[in-house]
Amino acid sequence: MNRSCRKAHKQKERRDRIRREKHQSKLERAGVDPGPFPDESDDASLARAIPHFATERFYWEMNESMGDRIFEDAGEITELFTDVDLEAARASENPKFRAQMLAFDAMEAESPLEAVALAREALKIDPNCVDALATVANDPRNTIGQRIAGLRLALAAAEAELGPDFAEKYKGQFWIDHVTRPYMRTRFDLAMELQNGNQREAFAHLEGLLELEPDDSLGVRDILIGSYLLTGNREGQKRLLDQFDDGFFAMFNWSRVLYEFVSGDLGKAREALDRARAHNPHVEPYFIGKPAPQHLPEGYSIGEPSEAQQVAFFTAVAWRETPGAVAWLRAQTVGNAAAKGTR
Repeated sequence: MNRSCRKAHKQKERRDRIRREKHQSKLERAGVDPGPFPDESDDASLARAIPHFATERFYWEMNESMGDRIFEDAGEITELFTDVDLEAARASENPKFRAQMLAFDAMEAESPLEAVALAREALKIDPNCVDALATVANDPRNTIGQRIAGLRLALAAAEAELGPDFAEKYKGQFWIDHVTRPYMRTRFDLAMELQNGNQREAFAHLEGLLELEPDDSLGVRDILIGSYLLTGNREGQKRLLDQFDDGFFAMFNWSRVLYEFVSGDLGKAREALDRARAHNPHVEPYFIGKPAPQHLPEGYSIGEPSEAQQVAFFTAVAWRETPGAVAWLRAQTVGNAAAKGTR
């Protein structure tokens, strides 16, 4: 993944994917009916209406309101939601809380330079604020080496904040528990920066994130499947296909086609191709000649051209560099068209 692609992924896909895939489940856990996301335009409207980190802010505000309070039963928790004074929480002088609120402002800022300025203000209040450290590290004026060094520092701060046994402590709760999110964001950003210079370490971080949170809120699977297909990592491909190929996402429908083609079982490859075409026919042109997109879409809808752009961004190179794959796919396209013409 080149630098411009990596930057696009960090600035667009991470935020949009997290909001799109997790917004509904977050609200459902809070007892709120989120309503449907019927199409891409409605989703985009929601993105403009809801700040990226609104839910996390709420979690922090609730925790600040609770303090050290211990609940004896569910009724007390219900009372807290009824009586909580969020305005009082927002006025808290707790340095960690104040710094985190500034860090959220930084991550929601329109300008990267504004983001860095806000993050530096946060670090004056709490020098160990992980999201602020990561935002400063991601300053576009930094060299790749500076970004990597800064993100390593932020990751170390995140690990210290979570404690030595955090992997076991938060097992099954990564991303659900908001205190783990700065760690996960930082580790993800570090993996992205390492892609061109140290792929082995980059993959270790991405695979580690997926192991900690199999629901994959950060979209690690899309990056990994494209990389595994390109590098011929059959074990990695099979693991991800077994975990995520449920027929719902074009990314894994089309990745299954290439996986079966390389395996040499052309019958299975053809069956997978029929399923992939039925799910999203807009993907195929990118593999047989249409230029692949240089940037990710800001969001996508299942079965639509926007989803095809997502698939092509991550996997078109793998298709084109797999010997015989494009020629075979073109032959299936010709055969399919001929079959339709005889009906």
